[in-house]
Amino acid sequence: MATSSNSQMEASLNLCTNSTAQELLKCFFCDKFLSVPPIYNHEFESICGRCKFVNKSEDSKWTRQTLYEDVARFMIFPCSNSTYGCKAQLKWGDVEEHENTCLYKKLNCPFACNDIFHVEKCRWMGSGPGLNEHLEFCHGDVIKKLPEINFSESRANGIFLTRILKQLMIVVVKYDPPDTFSCMVMVNGTSTDCEAYRYQLELFDENKRNSLILRRSRLEDAVGFEENLTNPEKMLVVELQVVKSLLKKPATIMGRFGIIKKSKRELNFGDKPQECPFDENFLRELECPVCKNYMVPPIQICSTGHSFCSRCRDQMEECPTCRHPFQEGRNYTLEKLTTCINYPCMFRDAGCTVACPSEKLREHELDCSFSGIQCFLECNTGPVMNLFKHLNEKHRDRLIVAGEVHILDLGEGEVMKTFAICFGNDMFRLAVFYDGDIKFSLQQFGVKQSCYTYELEIICTTDCSEKIILTKECPPMSTTFWSKSITVPDDLIQRFISEEDLVFFKINLRKMV
Repeated sequence: MATSSNSQMEASLNLCTNSTAQELLKCFFCDKFLSVPPIYNHEFESICGRCKFVNKSEDSKWTRQTLYEDVARFMIFPCSNSTYGCKAQLKWGDVEEHENTCLYKKLNCPFACNDIFHVEKCRWMGSGPGLNEHLEFCHGDVIKKLPEINFSESRANGIFLTRILKQLMIVVVKYDPPDTFSCMVMVNGTSTDCEAYRYQLELFDENKRNSLILRRSRLEDAVGFEENLTNPEKMLVVELQVVKSLLKKPATIMGRFGIIKKSKRELNFGDKPQECPFDENFLRELECPVCKNYMVPPIQICSTGHSFCSRCRDQMEECPTCRHPFQEGRNYTLEKLTTCINYPCMFRDAGCTVACPSEKLREHELDCSFSGIQCFLECNTGPVMNLFKHLNEKHRDRLIVAGEVHILDLGEGEVMKTFAICFGNDMFRLAVFYDGDIKFSLQQFGVKQSCYTYELEIICTTDCSEKIILTKECPPMSTTFWSKSITVPDDLIQRFISEEDLVFFKINLRKMV
């Protein structure tokens, strides 16, 4: 008898199987189950904790139902999205967190926001599992490779659909006058799907000579599409005035998205890493206002006191905050403070748990096992484990051999090209720029100091005995292509250009003893 009584009690406390109780225990305002505290009541009207717009504490007619809340702790509730297919059975206290991320949450089509994106309004309404099918069927004509975006001319919001490894992605670009854009990439899936990808926005000038990359370590959930658009912390923010300073004030700022699936190591499945011993609040004050990375010595300063990391300072002529010129000075007071704290490794999001003082940080990051290697050509594949293999498979047409003659086509007018040279176990990036004069810049990859010199040989097409030969020490690779380049002036290079606008050149490498 006792067993029968207990089973009846369990059934009565499980609202998932009690349709009568489900109808009775509903919120007067939102018509959802009374499963999120605090619960208030007035006569026959009850209100749940979801309805925060009702000021129940100051209105004397509402009474908190503490006894109901005490009993509800022993109850099992269905998700309020059960009518859309969710079969979750939830304990009191777990309901709100689940419903906020529930795949079956009621949602509109992203193209319903025609007031934002100026597209034909779509009236579809459903849940997460049906969204991809709807987008494929009703909006399949806009699923395509992401275009390059002209941020200088565009003054409108944009929404794009693209497919990465069979996964449908939603890309949003939102314009905030006068010169700010907020960008986001979303995927319709679980939190694991969001964490499985990362994305970046590469910004560059019209000649692709200068570039800047902004990154986010995860995608956002498309189920929260409308809420995401109002949350700037989830978006990549592009402030055109700041970007112009970093890209040396170009006439046009272009941008392109890259969406990359993380490696298994980067996803860091398994044990949760231990917390790094560093002060997050303190480090937040050391963020560079431009690149948002933590500043380490040398920390540069403008004439009115704004501090920046040395990498950003080298790319700017004036302070983007106050527009005053930079002075040749450093923030030594701030640099002294940095010696008292530990910095997290920049590859913390990939799983590295190392934290160390600023003077040891860069040495660790250059050899961090979580870093992978970033391809030094214009490439959106993300970090790769074997750069030699990657260059041979993905950039074979841009590999040149030291000591052999190669052809440069100048028929397109202004030319900017980058190549890779593999010489023994060492790798080099060769950048060539032609706008009348022609510049060659060779830099060695992956070293702090190079032990090579290089010889540039330009060969006349009509008389092979006539050559230009110039020699220079090879510097280590940096973000500045042309600081130690070889320039051949226009009046000298012209007679070495063939009738087909071709230039024949050779790079010879020599190791210094």
